[in-house]
Order: sequence, then C-alpha cells, then structure tokens
Amino acid sequence: MLRTKESPGPAAPERAAQPKEPTMTVSILTLNEESNIRACIESLSMFERSAITIWDGGSVDRTREIAAEMGVNVEHHAGTSPATRCAMTLDTDAEFVMHVDADQRLVSNPRLIMEREFADPAVAGVQFAKRASKDSEGYWSRGFGQRMEWVAGVAGPSYVIGTPCIWRLSAARAVGNYDASITGSTNDTDFCLRLRKGGYKVIIIPETAEERFRDGFRGTVGKAYWYGCGDAEFVRNSKPLDTRHIYHVLVRNLLLLPARALLRAPTLFPFFAVFGIARASGFVRNTLFPQDMTNTKS
Repeated sequence: MLRTKESPGPAAPERAAQPKEPTMTVSILTLNEESNIRACIESLSMFERSAITIWDGGSVDRTREIAAEMGVNVEHHAGTSPATRCAMTLDTDAEFVMHVDADQRLVSNPRLIMEREFADPAVAGVQFAKRASKDSEGYWSRGFGQRMEWVAGVAGPSYVIGTPCIWRLSAARAVGNYDASITGSTNDTDFCLRLRKGGYKVIIIPETAEERFRDGFRGTVGKAYWYGCGDAEFVRNSKPLDTRHIYHVLVRNLLLLPARALLRAPTLFPFFAVFGIARASGFVRNTLFPQDMTNTKS
C-alpha cells in the first residue's frame, strides 16, 4: 500500500536511553617515588592514561619523567602540602575522583565498586581495605602492615578514610573540598569530619588494595612523629575540641593497640610501642610549640 502524507505508516519504536556511565579521574600524589610510580600506574590499567594525573609536591628524582614517559598527566607544585595537592585534584568535570598514593596497588576494579557503593546518595567516599604487599620488607614494615589491617582493613562505616579512596565530587564541593590551610597529615581527617557534619557517610569496603612498606626503625619513628604533629594541628583547629581524636592518639595508639599486639601478635609489640610513643611525642611537641608543616614529610 502506498503511503501518503496523511498515512505515514507506523513510527519506529524509540530506543531506550542507555544509562550514562559515571566519569572518574585518578590522582596519584607523589614526592620522590621513582621506585614506585611505574608499578602504581600499571596497576591502574582499567583507566585510560589520559584520565590519570600525577600531583607532585617537588620530587627531585625521576618520578615526573617516568610518569610522563608512561603517558599520564603531570602537575608539579614544589613545596605544597598534601592538603593543597588534594584540593587541586577536586578541580575537574568528572563526577568522581580517586586518590592513590604511589606505593599503593589496586587489586579490584574501582568502576564496579563505584556503581555499587555510590548507589546510596549519602555515601560521599569509599576506601579500599588495605593490606601489606608481598614485597614489603623487614620487621618494621611487617608492623605497619599489621597496624594497617587493624586500623584500615575492616569493612564498614568509618570515622575517617584515606588513600586509596574514591570521592563523590558533588559531596566534596558541598562541604568545601579539602582545606588547603592544613599543612600536616590530617587533611583527610578534617575533610571527613565536615562530610559527616553535612549528613554524608564515608565507608571502608571489603575489596582490597595493597601498600608497599619498606620502613626501618628510623622511618617508623619519623612517620609516627609526623602523624602526631599533624594530629596536634587538627585538634588545635577543631571547634569544638575534638576529644575523639585526642583519644585516638593518646589512648588507642599509645595504649590499646600495643596491648592488642601483646595479646594477638606479641612479636610485633615493640613496633606498636615505638609507634605509639613516637606519635604521642609528635602530638605533645606540636601542641606546645606549633609549627607550619608544609615542607615537612614523614
């Protein structure tokens, strides 16, 4: 039958709209990581290299050259604190950003996790449960691995999360992103506190990521002391006074974790005792004599 203008025939069925895949950018925070950066980038093979950016705080080794050779973007900001670099990474059109340290390796595909966990609009951030990588070396590195398993290796709601983690950027912007005025180690603590006050949740998920430890005695003391200095900066700026964080430093790290090690992993008791004392020392020192920590590192 001939079709006329009055009889155009049946309309073609409309195709169902395909759901839009969420967009994500990846940020790797670096400072002198030439021995780690290649393996870190390779562990992110589920992403196009153009979606990865190195945010470098002033490396003097080959970190930036290796990253550029591998086809990822490199942003160099010498002398900036981790807080400032994290704030910079939130300036993107993507819906999500993933922060990774150069000594961390992803095991699970973050895109699948993103679709599952962020279906709840109240979830602002997720952190992978962390474990020590097989190439971590020595007694003190083993201690860091055990501490990480106890502190950041259990899935569920959390008070604070850190790298490797994924942030929902609309939530981050709603509470003001990272506070670049924080010069020490607790920018993530402050950020998560503001998210929770804004009605959002942060969680640790059961999918794991690996972290490479190579610390000796001096590295352990230095890192714990640096954490303690950052703790003091956070508590000093908290209004009202964050007694929960004081408890974390002076009770949990100094007393409870060493006691747990004594009962469950006695050979690691010296590690937990040293770590707790060094962190408490940094906390007391930076409480009594405040310092700008922008150019300090663990």
